Amino acid sequence: MQFIPGLKSPSMSFFVPYSLASFRLRSIGTLLVTEIRVAIGRAVYGTKKLIEGDFRPGMNCIIVEDVVTTGTSVLETAIELRKLGIEVTHAIVLLDRRQGGKENLSKHGIELSSVFHVEEIMASLEKQSKVDHKVAEEVMNFIRGNRQPILNRNPRLHVSLEERRSSCKHPIASRLFDLMMAKKSNLCVAADLPSLDDVITLAESIGPKIVVLKIHVDILEDFSLTKIRQLKEVARAHEFLIMEDRKFADIANTVQQQFHGGVYRISEWADLITAHPLPGPEMITHMFGDSSSDSRRTCGCVLILEMSTKNALTNEDYAKEAAKWGLIASDIVTGFVGQSAPNSDFPGWIQFTPGVNSSSASGDSKGQQYCSPAKAVLERGADIIIVGRGLINSQDVVATAETYRTEGWAALTQRITNP
Repeated sequence: MQFIPGLKSPSMSFFVPYSLASFRLRSIGTLLVTEIRVAIGRAVYGTKKLIEGDFRPGMNCIIVEDVVTTGTSVLETAIELRKLGIEVTHAIVLLDRRQGGKENLSKHGIELSSVFHVEEIMASLEKQSKVDHKVAEEVMNFIRGNRQPILNRNPRLHVSLEERRSSCKHPIASRLFDLMMAKKSNLCVAADLPSLDDVITLAESIGPKIVVLKIHVDILEDFSLTKIRQLKEVARAHEFLIMEDRKFADIANTVQQQFHGGVYRISEWADLITAHPLPGPEMITHMFGDSSSDSRRTCGCVLILEMSTKNALTNEDYAKEAAKWGLIASDIVTGFVGQSAPNSDFPGWIQFTPGVNSSSASGDSKGQQYCSPAKAVLERGADIIIVGRGLINSQDVVATAETYRTEGWAALTQRITNP
């Protein structure tokens, strides 16, 4: 690895064998590395897995390719690895065609090193009289005139918030975009506290910094409708939305009762409600009631497409299908919770990414996996970063909230202005 400046010793190498040809690299230089294999878009033959090999979150990885043009195949592979918590900062290619791949990958935090590039090959061929000077010049002029950007697979990631707001089909999504732009914040705080009094105190302190406060009403030991209305007043005063992270996952009739009835009467105070799409599109379509229900306009559904825990069953195929169901109920769904940006969403949707924590830890002892605000926004497609224990357990919650607000907003601005 001596020919790659600044490269740390990798934990593994990673190949991009689209043909699934079996080839192995036992060592690069003097460094013994581990091989894992990928099949973008389909499972590795015989294993039914998209990614196969011996790996764990926190490993750093080098992607090895044969030829790079725009860098799209390397980027797609890096995205899949990063979903698993694997660091990807370098790629090695045998031949760089010099058509924008190095520059494109650099924008996504990947340094590309090549053994050869096309200018060297053409110069060598000309020197050996395999091609004449005119042909070599024609080839190089063509290459220089056909530098290609990576095709933007998801335009949502680089569209301005103003333009995205105009695409919204739900008033709560429009309201959230307004709050983000007015407060220059994309911060959601997960107030997973057992006392509603403590939640209210926290909200009063950090309210000016956030756009969403996420709670779990069923862990509150002192819940009352009077107190939840106090929280609602704090939300109005400081201009943020309340998300009840209920994660509905039942038949539509039951979910309707859970939403409107019981002791919590969620429909009376929640601006956003989370739900698993597992029961199917009928639950999503009917969870708020019939078309005349006010709740269809006063509360938005946020679908759980992916989770931030290890070994979650919410894989890529599940997320793709769930996103399609969300589009069917686009008058109800305001966005989704995910660790990556699905190809089938649209600019009016808002992506919430949990597990954001600026600490050096990669996660907790219970399966939670962390990522930084910048990684959540720039690599995983987050519009809203969800921060929990990294903030509520800090010594100064206001200062910490400001730090996360600043970092999250800077990353979102960078993603929009530097696609």
